[in-house]
Amino acid sequence: MDADTFCPAADKRVERHVRVRTRMTTRFNPSVLRKQGTIRLTTFRRDGTPVATPVHVAAEGNRAFFRTWDPTGKLKRIRRNDRVLVAPSTVTGTPTGPTMPARARILEGKDAQHVAELLGRKYGFLHSWLFPTVHRIMGWRTVHLELVPDQR
Repeated sequence: MDADTFCPAADKRVERHVRVRTRMTTRFNPSVLRKQGTIRLTTFRRDGTPVATPVHVAAEGNRAFFRTWDPTGKLKRIRRNDRVLVAPSTVTGTPTGPTMPARARILEGKDAQHVAELLGRKYGFLHSWLFPTVHRIMGWRTVHLELVPDQR
């Protein structure tokens, strides 16, 4: 699978200079992300242009999770199109492994609380206190998301 064929806007093609530059695998594999601290999450604009953002990740079973706040561009893009690309990366978002297609789903209630606990255990002070406190002070709503294999 090529980044061009994954582009959600079927009649648009991603320009060579913004194309995801890592090898594309055929399946989402959270075990690759289990020990990873940061992933490169690529979402797509309405015109199909990819936008890559580094996010912290926690994995459990065949799912991976991350948090963001409302409103962010990535959350707006995910609400419009849940298809994303995920790759292990450095803190700055430089890919260090294969790019995998996945679907993002916004979590609510007990599921969101479980993800908050997972992230808190993995990242300690950063995700158990600092990020939630900053989100509250800024008046942002913390949103937890799940990444699952893209079955299409």
